[in-house]
Amino acid sequence: MLLASLRIDLFMKRVIKTAVAVAPLWHLTGLLRRGGCAVLTYHRVGRNAAGFKNISADDFRRHMRWLREHCSIVAPADFRRACARMDRLRPSVMVTFDDGYRDYHDVAYPILRELKIPAINFVVTAFADEPGRLFWWDQVDIAAWSSARSHVDAFWQSGERVLLDRAARERIRMEIRRYVWSRPDQEREPTLNRFFAALDVKPGELCRERQVMTWDEIRSVAELTTIGAHTHAHPLVSRIPEPELRHEVVSCRERIAAEVKRPTVFAYPSGATSETARRVLHEEGFELAFLLSGIPARFAA
Repeated sequence: MLLASLRIDLFMKRVIKTAVAVAPLWHLTGLLRRGGCAVLTYHRVGRNAAGFKNISADDFRRHMRWLREHCSIVAPADFRRACARMDRLRPSVMVTFDDGYRDYHDVAYPILRELKIPAINFVVTAFADEPGRLFWWDQVDIAAWSSARSHVDAFWQSGERVLLDRAARERIRMEIRRYVWSRPDQEREPTLNRFFAALDVKPGELCRERQVMTWDEIRSVAELTTIGAHTHAHPLVSRIPEPELRHEVVSCRERIAAEVKRPTVFAYPSGATSETARRVLHEEGFELAFLLSGIPARFAA
């Protein structure tokens, strides 16, 4: 039976930081905790040359050390059993990463290996095949920070003219991400091109050092890393027709199987799922699929 779990992103990271600062509260609140397994998700660690959102290597190491000291860290193979476990003083936690970013290999994995912490990395196989490519949201970030314009006409905000100071650039990159996700998939490329034109940035010039792991790098972290599927090209699976959805799932599964090992775990891009997606994953042999949410993790069969 296909399993589903909600992963915690910024919410749980803030909780961990707070708990590290006031460790006695962790023990005092033990009786309030539920059973189950909390699943943390990270993306980037330690790289911020282009203004990408990330967590510093020092903060990530602090997170992992705290988890090692206060929690039971769960390997993917033990996830089902951990979900049924009840230990209020040492709750179960599993560590995951999305998108197969290069800094997992360069920065995060050495920390995980040092502390002997297993993790899942959900890779997008089209980008592992062409690791020099940029995800569209990374292109948005680079464009927002590199534009030489002093103002921009924000077409995604009814054409409001915006001064491009630092705060506006940070806000705009998030606004355009939300706007693109709100539009039908077929409008994504025209919308992005309109955004780049508004900033007077040429997409072909949005070059940075390689951001995504190669297959060799993916294989090199396999000792403590389960490689999970995250589709072939990162569409929202809740929006695409079933034939395209199945192609995304099967292509991703087969590329990972050919390069590493056949995956049985999956993460929905941007947490978007549907009954059709869950059925297709079950039919294609996946045992576990993860959503993304800002609320505590829960588990359902």
